[in-house]
Amino acid sequence: MSSSSLQGLSRPWARRPAVSEPVELGAAANTLVAPRVRLTPLSAILLVFTTFMVISQWADYDVFWHLANGRLWVKDGIFPSPDRFSWTAAGLPVNLNSFLVDRCFYWLWELGGGKALAICAALLFVGFLVPYALMIGRLGLNPAAEAASLLFLIIAVLPYRGARPHLVGAILFGLMLLTYTRPFGMKKALAGGILLGTWVNVHGFFVVGFMFVGSAVVCWTLEGDRRAALLASLALPIGAAATLLSPVGLELWKMPFRIDSNPVLTYNLDWLGLRPFTVGYAPMGLLIVAAAALGVWRRPDPRALAALVLIFGTIQYARFIPLAAPLLVVLVLERLVEQAPWLKVNPLGELGRTMADARLNLAAAAILLVGVLAVCTKAPTQIAEASFYSLPETAVDRLLACGSPAPVMNDYNWGGYLIWRSEGTYTTVMDGRAEALYPVQIWKDYFSAKTDYLAWVVYLQSSPAQYILMPTEATLHLDSLPGWHIVYADDIALLAARDTATWNC
Repeated sequence: MSSSSLQGLSRPWARRPAVSEPVELGAAANTLVAPRVRLTPLSAILLVFTTFMVISQWADYDVFWHLANGRLWVKDGIFPSPDRFSWTAAGLPVNLNSFLVDRCFYWLWELGGGKALAICAALLFVGFLVPYALMIGRLGLNPAAEAASLLFLIIAVLPYRGARPHLVGAILFGLMLLTYTRPFGMKKALAGGILLGTWVNVHGFFVVGFMFVGSAVVCWTLEGDRRAALLASLALPIGAAATLLSPVGLELWKMPFRIDSNPVLTYNLDWLGLRPFTVGYAPMGLLIVAAAALGVWRRPDPRALAALVLIFGTIQYARFIPLAAPLLVVLVLERLVEQAPWLKVNPLGELGRTMADARLNLAAAAILLVGVLAVCTKAPTQIAEASFYSLPETAVDRLLACGSPAPVMNDYNWGGYLIWRSEGTYTTVMDGRAEALYPVQIWKDYFSAKTDYLAWVVYLQSSPAQYILMPTEATLHLDSLPGWHIVYADDIALLAARDTATWNC
């Protein structure tokens, strides 16, 4: 039992040290020893298998506008704010956290094209899982329980794979969970501040990092460990100061409020509330039920308090799943181990002694390194080969060959692809920069027009758009729309031009 727990015996919630924050007695009875983290060979093999799954399908719609931002900054020497890619929000500030990541993505593209980006996407996803594999590994589970736990976690977060900045933020969150354990000294405090400051300049979910640090301060203060609480709080000013390193500056803090105040964001299922009875979101629903049944937050643990906050956030917006699901998997496992010791390997048995051998960590690291390198040689070379969705590749080829740079009325999901392929010369009505750029009224006008034919006709005819790029299945009645004619169509995309637009084919 730790010294902090001894001091807290008078409090009913401090009856015993929580497995979620394992502690050991050192040479002196009042010395905390940091929990040991380890990677098992079984986890390493499963992570290699995961790399194989994600490397061949990683490109979503957003990767293209990230690349376009990076190209504008690296190749053209122009910072991607104010907006230059759309005709509806031209000149407005683009309040993105990910500009530095966008540059890195474009550098990778310049270095190795789609293959380099595929390898990056695979490494990001594996890097996202590693901190949780380490936390699961230190529980000493039997092989069946360990494999089932990690596979469940992989299934829960697999939809969020890809070359996406939010994975960098998820990696930083996992590292913060590993860092914020006691004993908590100055080195961990500085590391936490650096992680938090990096997250500020990576993705808009950095507010979760501030929330987690606040949870640590609250929990350790209530436990009476004021020194750890004070040191933990040092990350807050360090992370906040890192805001000034971004060219966007304090505007980054407006992002969460822009999201919460935009009701039209429900076009994207991840911005809707959690739907636990659907196949895609069932793992997260099961985790919430398990966490409630086991009472994972009934402990003086900053991770437990953070999990409780994230549960409410995820119920409101399913997009928090990449942060909430892994944390809940670890906390649920720790609680299960308390109540069902048979899930663990007997530390006195032959397997238990083998698992305690430090050389096993090295073997697991070698398996992971060699396996991931082997899988990376199979990365696809073209982005289109690795896309989750059908891209209007031939239609855009036709537009670039036959048209003249002008505004385009495009499908929302294809805006980033058009920006990337046309180098921004064909401006879009809407694209995936979403809440970072477009005011609510622009969203309302666009999506109202998509669902009401009369509104669509008025919106289109009064717009400066010279071309239309939409999915073939969209019911647009362009063949009867005055002033427009279809210039190309296939089973993916439909391309139309105004009668007054340039068309050289």
